[in-house]
Amino acid sequence: DTIEKQMNQALSKYDLTMLQMGALVMLHKEKQGCCTLKEFEQILHLAQSTTAGVVKRLEQKGYVQTATDSRDRRIKNVQITSEGLKLCTCAVKEVEHTEEVLFSGLKEDELKMFIFLLKKIHRQK
Repeated sequence: DTIEKQMNQALSKYDLTMLQMGALVMLHKEKQGCCTLKEFEQILHLAQSTTAGVVKRLEQKGYVQTATDSRDRRIKNVQITSEGLKLCTCAVKEVEHTEEVLFSGLKEDELKMFIFLLKKIHRQK
């Protein structure tokens, strides 16, 4: 809870939540920063309604754009914008700095154990 609060606070200057930032970074990692809404749901492991809400808010902020597929009007494509790309770079640096501050009190072996445990918890989902 504290980690999420700190991250959200760090991202607040960009008017983003951790979920929105994570979605933006994941989209950026996709093939040319573009995928269908359905693919995006699967990448994020979120429900359709949650993904649609995240995309809508990112689109309102100018970080992504959506368009109907020219070959199949039922398909909606999501693409990161140049503003979204710039934001990814800035916000990722901000998150990395916040992580450094948060974990600065841990010894190297403690940090490794912490990461190991987080990965183990994540695999159990």
